[in-house]
Amino acid sequence: MPPPAPADDSVEGVVDHLVLVTYDQHTVLRLTPADDTQQEAVTAVGKALFGTQPGESLRLTGTWTHHPRYGRQFKTHRCERTWPATVRAIRLY
Repeated sequence: MPPPAPADDSVEGVVDHLVLVTYDQHTVLRLTPADDTQQEAVTAVGKALFGTQPGESLRLTGTWTHHPRYGRQFKTHRCERTWPATVRAIRLY
């Protein structure tokens, strides 16, 4: 019997900038979390992020991973665009 799949986490925030977009739609971006408890920007990766733009508010679903060279990353399985909820997000929008 295989081990149980890890539960998905979620992260909400505003796209600061795109780091990388490849020809096969793999996207890496930096996201500023919407909640005040986590001040550090999040690096999110995955094909589900393709087409996002800086300033968009997103709700990401996925799992946390650790890349040997780039450190902690959020591997995104699902990406939902949301309405801007903070003053900063509204200005960027």
